[in-house]
Amino acid sequence: MNKTFKIFLLAFYSFYLCCFCTKEDEKNQLAQQAKSIDDFITRDTSEAKKINRDTNIVVTNKRETNRIVWNPCMGDTIAPGDTVTFAYIARFFSSGKGAIFATNLSELVDKGVWPISVFPDDFGKNAAGVGNYIRGLDAGLLGMRTGEYAYIIFTSQYGYGNKELSIIPKMSPLMFEVEIEYITKMK
Repeated sequence: MNKTFKIFLLAFYSFYLCCFCTKEDEKNQLAQQAKSIDDFITRDTSEAKKINRDTNIVVTNKRETNRIVWNPCMGDTIAPGDTVTFAYIARFFSSGKGAIFATNLSELVDKGVWPISVFPDDFGKNAAGVGNYIRGLDAGLLGMRTGEYAYIIFTSQYGYGNKELSIIPKMSPLMFEVEIEYITKMK
């Protein structure tokens, strides 16, 4: 083997190890995020039941998202392609609600409670389940009903993953507090 080929093999092997370590680190981080979300759900719903035993809480665990619905409602559910209008507060999830990074609630905007929106003005007024939102939010909205208030929580894998977006750091699990205002069924 010539020297150049040996150097190439060594460089390739080093690159492979770096990629493997990065993937393994990411996998461990996602597992930790999922555990943190599960712990929060257990703790938060237990505390709510202690305060008011009549509280009706529905927890939905899907592959992509976890959803805690605080006031389940009756009526049409959001299906893929339905246009939905909802109020939201978007947070970085960190073993609890975390810091707000975006909202469409004017009372929070007017008070300057949150730093800057990373979303367009029509965010919260689009078709759900068809890719208009990040995967975790898109999946979490499906099945909700008009008037429902919920936490939709998901790992970074179903958010922005290993990408930075404005003020959202890489590998950030997210939590959206949403209240469904209107659903327009797809025709």
